[in-house]
Amino acid sequence: MIYLFKPGVFGNHMTTLGKEISMLYVGQRTFSDFDLRYQCHKIVEQLHAIKDGLANAPLSPSLLAQWERCEKRLESLKERETEVGVALLVELETNLLAELNQGTFLALDSANGELFEQKDPFGDSVSALFPQATTDIYEGVRCLALERYTAAVFHLMRAAEHALRYLAAEVGIDKIDEKDFGQLVQETRVRHNALKSRDPEKKWTADALASLDLFKDAWRNPVSHAREDQYTEERARDVYNGTRAFMQSLTRRAAR
Repeated sequence: MIYLFKPGVFGNHMTTLGKEISMLYVGQRTFSDFDLRYQCHKIVEQLHAIKDGLANAPLSPSLLAQWERCEKRLESLKERETEVGVALLVELETNLLAELNQGTFLALDSANGELFEQKDPFGDSVSALFPQATTDIYEGVRCLALERYTAAVFHLMRAAEHALRYLAAEVGIDKIDEKDFGQLVQETRVRHNALKSRDPEKKWTADALASLDLFKDAWRNPVSHAREDQYTEERARDVYNGTRAFMQSLTRRAAR
């Protein structure tokens, strides 16, 4: 399972939690009932923030049950029971860190981290026009962020094919489902060249074909063939930029 984990945010919450726990130590201060409830409320808030940051983490059922028991106990903690609260929190923290230490974490730099977190990388209009391509766009962008460049191109070309078939239908190409990527590009170009220079369709198809040219090596050399070279970051990003520009150009056409 892959889940998003930000050590900086997690560390800040854990540091704040440690400070709040230290305030519960007997002898450090005398609590009124109100102060104690307020302090426990702040601790529970930090526990919620930490848990939210680990929402998709593979935490064990026993740890989650312990977490819930700890929160409930804190909500009803009495003045003379602060040592009990501290003991519960320290045990929970120890068990949490022990479970996290069993995992393997991959670190992304800020640019790739931002790319990885994008929910709709090509924009709402692309998702609306090509809902069937959404999964491949999402997976392609994540593979790019994880530096799996050949896998990124594979997914992006699958996404681009949905857009190309839309373009082919718009320019009147028949038997679309029987033709591959290269054939559709070639026939679309033939239709474009046959248009008169003043035809308003000429500029639109020219823009679409120009976007396709940004990643022409990908559709000319199918990424699924083992004999093809692996994609470098530069080539993969060309495919990413070209696919995005191509699909976005079609949404502008559809909006007219």
